[in-house]
Amino acid sequence: MLWRVGHRLDIFESIVGFIESHESWELDELVVALIALGLAGFIYSARRLADLRYEYGRRMRAEADARWSAQHDALTGLPNRRFLEERFRELSEPPNQRSFALLLIDLNGFKRINDLRGHDVGDRLLETVAERLVETIPNGTVARYGGDEFMALLPGKNRDQAAEVADAVLKAFAVPAYIDGHPYRVGTAIGIAGYPCHTDQVEDLVRLADIAMYRAKTTLGDGAIVFNSSFLTDLHRTEEGEKALADAMRRGQIRPHYQPLIDLSDGHVIGCEALARWERDDGSFVPPGEFIPLAESMGVIDGLSFDLLRQACRDVISWDAPIFLSFNLSAVQFEDPSLALKILAILNETGVAPTRLELEITESVFVHNEATTLAVIDQLRQLGIRIALDDFGTGYSSLSRLANLSIDRVKIDHSFVGRCLDDARSMSVVKAIVSLSRTLGLSVTAEGIETQPQYARLKKIGCNVGQGFLFGKALPAADFHRLLQDASARPLLASRRA
Repeated sequence: MLWRVGHRLDIFESIVGFIESHESWELDELVVALIALGLAGFIYSARRLADLRYEYGRRMRAEADARWSAQHDALTGLPNRRFLEERFRELSEPPNQRSFALLLIDLNGFKRINDLRGHDVGDRLLETVAERLVETIPNGTVARYGGDEFMALLPGKNRDQAAEVADAVLKAFAVPAYIDGHPYRVGTAIGIAGYPCHTDQVEDLVRLADIAMYRAKTTLGDGAIVFNSSFLTDLHRTEEGEKALADAMRRGQIRPHYQPLIDLSDGHVIGCEALARWERDDGSFVPPGEFIPLAESMGVIDGLSFDLLRQACRDVISWDAPIFLSFNLSAVQFEDPSLALKILAILNETGVAPTRLELEITESVFVHNEATTLAVIDQLRQLGIRIALDDFGTGYSSLSRLANLSIDRVKIDHSFVGRCLDDARSMSVVKAIVSLSRTLGLSVTAEGIETQPQYARLKKIGCNVGQGFLFGKALPAADFHRLLQDASARPLLASRRA
């Protein structure tokens, strides 16, 4: 348009004529300067435009990298929780709405490897786990949910198909991973939930898969479980139990009761076993088999056990009787390397000599971290505390292994004692335990003695100590003190006959 106007009006010729007619003004130099300035401006604009394009591209790449980082795990490169949440919404909303299944995969044993071998080995193990999951689940989206938990999103899969994928994952992890030539094995507990078969609310899907995973972890160890609505009922019941237990601990409703330990050679009381008893406000009792595992799962078993031990030590001191205290510890407590120091602090606080304390353990303490458990037991025995192996014969140990355990006493399980007079095999087991224990210099306690003939027979074959309803049930502190006073003059069995 400007060119046409200039052509019609002969603007160029007019400018040239004006310059020639005003030569004295030196306008030609001004025109040249203006032309140079315009060219410089054009060059500057072109370079500025190129810079803007580069900056725009750099910013777009940075934003893309930021979006990728926000949706992916930095260590494994897998999608993360945020990515999965967006993928959930895509699959649950039109026009892409379709059914899908979710696997929540938790690694068993990873924390132990990470603690023992360091974070470098732990990180490399997680990278290997990620690669193995991607290889095993090629038609799904594998993501790292956090820590040692992973997820697999399976579009179009129903619960049965998802269970087949979970079985493939379990088989894949049955093979150890090798890092620097060393084999490392981690197991997997897998929870399975589906949309919309289990819930039509995507926000609840992860929670349901997590509930199923926890059920698999606690019941199977390594295994996979599909969510069931009954799990919610169990969960609500557990939550109510946890609240009740926390309230009972706060109010001091869980107290030690004491069952006498009898020297079978003369019938005198030589000790007592402290047993946890939870008495409700209505006078009913909650079985220890219910609240002890609950305390372990809540992570409050240390607090509960130490409170009970402290109270039991105070009671023993108050009775002023030459007896020892037998006390049960949870298997999970032996995973704490500082356990011996904590118990010693309670003994110093209450004034009980370590030689008056006997700690009862079950064979399950050796299942998970045997090295730590043996080290803790050795520390306790160096303090003068005795160790008794409770419920022997019902767990994992054999008679041959008994020789390798650093203990002071074996307690024969009541199931053998109750059948020993009527079942030849049970009596053979009892005799074998007594014979080997005597050879190893270990004391033997028979649990669950209920009749005079059982008492006589166990005494004859060499059991040192007896415990059971024949001698007395577990009693509150005041009642047990009276029992001690009655038994101080004559043997307990004699006082019972009188």
